[in-house]
Amino acid sequence: MPDVFRNPYDDPKSTNAGYYALVGPDTLFEPGTTVRINDVLARLPNTLLIIEARHNVPWTKPEDLPFDPDKAPQDLNRFLEAQVAFATADGVPHALEKDRFAKILKRLAMRSDPQAVNLDTPWIRHDRPRPSLNAPSRVASRRNRPSSSLPADKQVRTRLNLSKLGIALARYHAAQKHFPPATVIGPDGKTPHSWRVAILPSLARRDLFDRYRLDERWDSPANQMLLQQMPDVFRSPYDDPKSTNSGYYAVVGPDGVFDGKVGVRLDQILDPRNTLMLVEGKREIPWTRPEDLSFEPKKPLPAFGGFVDGQFAMLSAGFSPHTLCQTEDDGELRLLLSRQQRLFSFDGYNRRYACGTTDERRTKRNLQRIGDAMIRFAAVNSGRLPPAVIAANGRPPHSWRVELLPYLDQEALYAQYRMEEPWDGPANRKVLEQIPDVFRSPFDDPKSTNSGYFAVVAPRAAFEGIRGVSREAIAVPGNLLLAVESKREIPWTKPEDISWDPENPLPTFGGFMEGKFAFVTLSGTAHTLPNSHAYDQIIESAIFRDSPGLISWP
Repeated sequence: MPDVFRNPYDDPKSTNAGYYALVGPDTLFEPGTTVRINDVLARLPNTLLIIEARHNVPWTKPEDLPFDPDKAPQDLNRFLEAQVAFATADGVPHALEKDRFAKILKRLAMRSDPQAVNLDTPWIRHDRPRPSLNAPSRVASRRNRPSSSLPADKQVRTRLNLSKLGIALARYHAAQKHFPPATVIGPDGKTPHSWRVAILPSLARRDLFDRYRLDERWDSPANQMLLQQMPDVFRSPYDDPKSTNSGYYAVVGPDGVFDGKVGVRLDQILDPRNTLMLVEGKREIPWTRPEDLSFEPKKPLPAFGGFVDGQFAMLSAGFSPHTLCQTEDDGELRLLLSRQQRLFSFDGYNRRYACGTTDERRTKRNLQRIGDAMIRFAAVNSGRLPPAVIAANGRPPHSWRVELLPYLDQEALYAQYRMEEPWDGPANRKVLEQIPDVFRSPFDDPKSTNSGYFAVVAPRAAFEGIRGVSREAIAVPGNLLLAVESKREIPWTKPEDISWDPENPLPTFGGFMEGKFAFVTLSGTAHTLPNSHAYDQIIESAIFRDSPGLISWP
C-alpha cells in the first residue's frame, strides 16, 4: 500500500484507506456521471474533492462515503476528535473544526451550489489538545506578542483580493469558454474596455456592469460616474482607501495568458499552476481604464509590485495567489509568463530568489545556506540531522553551528576548533572571533559574534535528543522548521539555542525586523511570518516534525 493512501494517524501496518470521495447526487463523484474539470471551473476552490475519515475499507476496495443532500450530514469517524481534514478540487488542503465543517458540508459537496464558501484559512492541524484561551500561559503569550500586524494583514487581504479575482476569471471562463482579453471591444466593434469591467458580473456586480455604457469610452461622463464606485477587490489594501486606481493588472504580451484580441482558453496553457496571469502593481491607472502592463520579448519586463519593497503579489492561471521576489535578472520570470512552459515553478523561483529588503534577502539567503548545509549533513550521516548539542565520548558540549562548518565551505575554520576544549576555551575563543557571515544576522553589528540563527529544541521538533532526528521521522519536510532568526546575546559557538515546552507559550522569535521573523524549513526554503499570536498555530505546526499535510505558508 502506498503511504499516500494511509493516514499518518493510523496504524503503520494498516491497509485501510485514510481518504475517501463523497459519492452522491451533484458531487464530483456522482454515480453514472463523468464530471469534467471545465464543468466546475468556477467552483474549484469551493468543491470538496477528498475527505479524511477512519473506516475499515481496504485501499483497493471500490468503496467510498455515500452522500445524501436531503439528509443531515453524517458524523464522520474522524482520526482527530475536533477536526476534519479535506482537499478541495483546486488541490488545496484544509482542516476545519468539526462543527463548522458540518454546517458547510452540503455546500462543499454539491458541485453546482452557487454560494461560495469562505475557506481563506491556512492548513492547520492540531494533534494535541489546544490550551484554553483563558489559561494564564496563553494569555501571557498574547500579551507578549503583538495582537495584530498591519503589514501582514494587508498582505493577507492582497492574496484574498487575488483569489477573488481568480474565482471571477474562472467563472467568466466557464461561461465564455475562454478568459477575457486584456482589452474587450464594445458592441460597436471599436470602443475598448478593460477586462476588469468585463468580469463584474462574475464578481456579483451585475448592477455596476449594467450601468456601464459599453458603447462609450471608459472616461465618458456616464462611465466616469461609475469610477467612484470601484469594487474593493480591485483596490490594493496598501493604497489610499479613496483611490480609484487599480491595484491588479494583466500582463500582456506574446505567448502570455493575455495575448491578442481573443481570450485564451485554459487548455492552451500547459501548466496553469505555474503560469503568471495577474500581478499587483502600483500605477496611476483607473480601474476602468483599458490599460495593463505590456511586455516585449527583447525589452526589459515592466516593473511589478511597488507596494512592498522587494516583492510583489500575483495570481497564477491555476487561480492560486503567490508572492514573488523582485530580482534584477528577469529571465526566469519571463519564462513564467509563457503559457507554453512547464519546466519552471513559482516555488522554485522563490527558492532561488529571496524576497524583501536588501538585508531581509540576505538573512533569507543565510537561512537557505544553513538549511542546505543541514540537508547535506543528513545525507552523509545516515539521514540524521545534527543534534542541537554535540557531546560525544565525554567531550565538552558543542553547538550544531560548529558541526555544520564543513558543509558551509568552512573546513579550515572547523579544523581550528578544539573539540576537547569547552566552546569558550582559549583556542576556541579565537574561532569565536572568526564568525562566518552566514551565522551573523545582516541586521546585527558587523563586529558582533552573536548568532542570528537558532534551533528550536522541543519534543517532536527537528532538534530533540542527543542522536539527531532521522529524516524518516519527518512527515513533511516542507513543513519542518529547522532554524529561526532571533536577536539574542548568544555567541555563535555556544551550545545554546531556544528551548520550548509545548505546555508553555511560544518563545519570542525575531527582533531584527519590525513585526516579523525569518526561518528555514527542511525543504531548504526560507520564509517570513508576522510576529503575531494570530500565526501561533502555524508556527506550532511547523515546529512539530510529525505534523501531517502541507502547510500553506502566507
